[in-house]
Amino acid sequence: MRVRVTSVMAALALSPWMAHAATFGNVVQLHGQISDLALDETRGHLFAANFTAYRVEVISTATGSLLTNIPLSSPPSALSVSPDGHFLVIGMFQTPRPGVTGGFQPGTGGVSIVDLTTGTTVQTIATNNPVVAVAFGSDGKALVLVSLSGLPAPYAPNIFALTPSTGTLQPIGTASVFSRLLPQNPTSGETDLLAPNSPTQIIQAA
Repeated sequence: MRVRVTSVMAALALSPWMAHAATFGNVVQLHGQISDLALDETRGHLFAANFTAYRVEVISTATGSLLTNIPLSSPPSALSVSPDGHFLVIGMFQTPRPGVTGGFQPGTGGVSIVDLTTGTTVQTIATNNPVVAVAFGSDGKALVLVSLSGLPAPYAPNIFALTPSTGTLQPIGTASVFSRLLPQNPTSGETDLLAPNSPTQIIQAA
């Protein structure tokens, strides 16, 4: 009850400020659907995972301009920068099917490790399902969370500790996390989640 009262009082205190709030920072227009953001404070870069364009956009926080992008073979679902600014870890959702029919392969996913000091992808590691979250800890290891959707019970571990310098992905536990899977064959009546003419998404960064 104390937490609820505090939350309500905080909301009431902020109400006048919120009523007069205005847009702040730089507006950057990106064509696609952004699934996650990660900040590289050392270089002044903002990374945006462009899910529908299969790439990570690199934006300058100083100018608000789009600098370049990191192309990927799968839709990026999660991002995290290591505390020392050395690595960017990109979680990937599902692998596209080869050929003209389109769709995505069930039971696929992965992580890509980018060395930010050289700007190169040093390793890509496959997982048995889509990656839904990535977060670095103070020890320089990244926690990787994989969806359990479509997998048989009892479930294998879906929480991993990633050491980016060696590319080691170690299972450490299981959590009941599920996600919506992408269409396996959109040409046969399934809804296509990755429309080529996706709307522009606007990001505002201070």
